[in-house]
Amino acid sequence: MGDATATLLLVSQALKTSNLRHPSVKRARDNLMKLVNANDPAALILLGKTYEAEKKKLKALELFEKAASVTSDTTKGPQDGQTAEAWENIARIKLELADEDGAREATEKGALKYDDPQAYYLLAKKYRISTTPDYLPFMLKAAASGVAAAADQLGMYYLRQATGYLPLSSSMPTGTNAEAASSKGTQSYQSIGSKSSFAEHRTLAMSWFHIGASSNIPRSQVYYALFLREEGSYEESLEWLEKAAATPDWAIAVPWFQKQWYREDWKFEGLDVCAIQQGEGDMIL
Repeated sequence: MGDATATLLLVSQALKTSNLRHPSVKRARDNLMKLVNANDPAALILLGKTYEAEKKKLKALELFEKAASVTSDTTKGPQDGQTAEAWENIARIKLELADEDGAREATEKGALKYDDPQAYYLLAKKYRISTTPDYLPFMLKAAASGVAAAADQLGMYYLRQATGYLPLSSSMPTGTNAEAASSKGTQSYQSIGSKSSFAEHRTLAMSWFHIGASSNIPRSQVYYALFLREEGSYEESLEWLEKAAATPDWAIAVPWFQKQWYREDWKFEGLDVCAIQQGEGDMIL
């Protein structure tokens, strides 16, 4: 292991364990400063993170911007990942400093110029609402590159394309369910066009929720469980539901769902899962 690599690993580990000021890390910190003075991009980013941990956001921002500048001047290659990370950090700091325009610009550079999956996700989620043309390709790019939160967002996107509401069956939404979707401002199914497109969107939603669920995204686990229940896979669906129960955000909803799980008369029509999560929905059947 080279000295530079060892230095970065030691300081990074010390940062994670809040031991940056421990005497045993002094030599590594000194070596880190040498790398920073040599404009090593990884060292610049790491030192920026240490300043950020110490609440010195302006100093951190200065280092992240320097790292972006150093790597942006190079041709496309191994440093692209560091460049994207630098812009990602710049965007985060600028958001914290209430610089929305600067954050958006930094995120766009990370995504569009350096093809960073996380930047694509942030760009789609923060600045490209789901009704705009570039939302879907950006979110798909992020999800295909392994950003689990993007898979969860895509599950919600395709669920809204279907009806925005359960039941999650392959039949066309009608009656109160269609009216409820319209009153909530979601896309009514009549505008989508056909029963086949409804089934396709349902299948896509389930597939993306499965990916999100497998990556331990609680909301995806809940929705994937609901899909499985509609298909009659009660035992498997409960297993996924129980995984989400370990998350405080779903501590209210999951036990309620479990009580209804085997009730033949319990339907998902018009059910607002997000409201149930917050304990705000009609939880009395």
